[in-house]
Amino acid sequence: MQQRKKKLRKLALLISIFTLFFLITSCKNQSDDNIAKVNQTFITKSEFESQLSFYSRFLTEKNGEDYLSKKDNHGEMNLKKLENDILNSLILEVIMLDDLEKNNIEISKNDINELENEQISALYGEDSLKANLNAFDSSLEEYENILYYDSIRERHKKFVLDNMKISDKEVINKFKSEKNLQAQYKYTAFKFDDLNEAKKVYSKLKNSKDFLDYKDRILKNFDIVTSDYVYSDDEILKKSDMILEDRISKIFEFNSKYYILMIEDKNTDTIVLLNKAKEKISEEKYNEYLKKLFRSSKIKIYG
Repeated sequence: MQQRKKKLRKLALLISIFTLFFLITSCKNQSDDNIAKVNQTFITKSEFESQLSFYSRFLTEKNGEDYLSKKDNHGEMNLKKLENDILNSLILEVIMLDDLEKNNIEISKNDINELENEQISALYGEDSLKANLNAFDSSLEEYENILYYDSIRERHKKFVLDNMKISDKEVINKFKSEKNLQAQYKYTAFKFDDLNEAKKVYSKLKNSKDFLDYKDRILKNFDIVTSDYVYSDDEILKKSDMILEDRISKIFEFNSKYYILMIEDKNTDTIVLLNKAKEKISEEKYNEYLKKLFRSSKIKIYG
């Protein structure tokens, strides 16, 4: 199988880290039209079912017809996990909207257009975007509806980060105290469904040149995973036990797949890494901000 190089916008359903930080009241007295209430706003069944349909088709096309009926590593059905993620995501977006309105900020058509233009650019044109959507029986109209929810998250995060103050001293102290922040790695991994196929390829990889030759082959019996620059706690990199460049890992298992990995570059540029450390602090503070919003929200799920 060849790797999909052009994908739709990352489907960030967020949320799992927040589920322990707010109280949900389950109510049996529900409207036939609503699935939840957040503060004074109802989340309708049609909103939920629309997103469930979109993401179900996307994930089925991406991972196979039986994907949603399979269980994840924790024994939970993928469909049930998707349903929970979508509901949690809709709850979060209402909370974000309330916070934006409280600060006199509105989501405009321009916010949605910016995200759509970014996606079109990433996919090298509108025709490519349409082809991706057609692949799982979707449309631009449906996709723009999904982008509306994405724009809420983007606009809210921008609002919070724009008003966040982080001192240079705070960044330097974190950088010095956390060794993990002092290097980043860029890797390529071969991902196999079958262990025996992984063993066949591994037996032919004597050095980094062999690895790169296999990476560039047109016909492959594995998928290719290419990382951005990541820290050593990246899940796949950590599982590989690799820290040196141009060395080939042993075969290792991750999420029921088999991997062979090689680090192709290591970044130790202090200025770049300090900026990355600042981004990490920003993410941590933003997550804390969201948790506070969750704690202060009144959430009811009907059913």
